[in-house]
Amino acid sequence: YEKRKKWESDTGFKEKQKQKMRLKREGITAEEKRKQLEEEKRKQRNLKRRQTRRIKKRQSELEYKADQGDYLAKMELEEDICTIEYWKAYKGYCLQFAEELGEICLHFVNGISIQEENFELLVVESIKETGTIIENQFFEPIPKEDDEDES
Repeated sequence: YEKRKKWESDTGFKEKQKQKMRLKREGITAEEKRKQLEEEKRKQRNLKRRQTRRIKKRQSELEYKADQGDYLAKMELEEDICTIEYWKAYKGYCLQFAEELGEICLHFVNGISIQEENFELLVVESIKETGTIIENQFFEPIPKEDDEDES
């Protein structure tokens, strides 16, 4: 009897039997359970592969757009918003947007106007000092002066 008890504990026989009987009661054989697990793993691998392809495609599209001069794509490609490249793209986007509207827009980030020559450097420094973007506002567009001259 003692030998049997020792063998059961060493081999994990009781646990295996409990699991076997549980599966039998559920109507699932060990083979079916293994197949279910394999199917779930296969689905997970396929999902991961599709996600990876989607991410790579999106990345290459962004890189192409950035090469074509798309400021939003350049901003999205930058992983850290505390870089000069990000804020150059941000400034370019704001100025391009204002130009498309045909109006002059006053836009400030951390109290620094995008019209300033070294806007990118000043913003990066202010973010490093404060740790946040304090202010990011658009003020009402101001009509260009040549519109007033025509009247």
